[in-house]
Amino acid sequence: MSSQQIVPLREKVSTVRALIEKSKGQFAMALPAYVKVDQFMRVAMTTIQKNPDLLQCTTQSLMGALMEAAQLGLQVDGLLGEAYVVPFNNKQKDGTWRKEAQLIPGYKGFMKLARNSGQISTIKAEVVYAKDHFLVIDGLEPKLEHVRSEEPPVPDDKTPIADAVRGAYAICKMKDGSTQFVFLWKWQIERARARSQQAGGPAWTKDYPEMAKKTAVRRLAKYIPQSTELQRAAALD
Repeated sequence: MSSQQIVPLREKVSTVRALIEKSKGQFAMALPAYVKVDQFMRVAMTTIQKNPDLLQCTTQSLMGALMEAAQLGLQVDGLLGEAYVVPFNNKQKDGTWRKEAQLIPGYKGFMKLARNSGQISTIKAEVVYAKDHFLVIDGLEPKLEHVRSEEPPVPDDKTPIADAVRGAYAICKMKDGSTQFVFLWKWQIERARARSQQAGGPAWTKDYPEMAKKTAVRRLAKYIPQSTELQRAAALD
């Protein structure tokens, strides 16, 4: 890479870092008490540097996505799976195209926000694979039974894991002892994927099980007490 290519990238990194530093006070006011502002800013900057496409986004959209993450109390570190800042090419009213950043909550972020209602004891999501034993009983006494196969879902790392997915479910236990769960067949997951702006993006092509679980958690969120943050996350997604 030539120095002429490196300098503009360095300038963009410096510009974004300066904007994040300048917004420290706003981030601090938006973040919940359990998230330290310095850590949030450090993780955000690391995430941006790891994805050069984000540096091509408008600074307004990038800072807006980070502020939304702060208001929800979600870290944008992809390793944690709470939320992601994703670049999109969006068509403007004048017909031109502009790369803009958007906050996409992850399934772990949805579960974290669900707990904020104060009425949920535990919440989890799992994927059901072709070789697993799985049973769902509806009625007055609903039951969900899932026993994983001792064999791996796919024979090797060359076989797409999505091929082995039968469905996904999310289940939660309320503090009053009651439970709620939802199960989605793969065709239902695919229908939700088709409506997604990132249907063909890396989230679905590389992390299908995670996206399947996220879809199930989003469906479960309709039937459990919702925090304000969870409602906002669903609207963003």
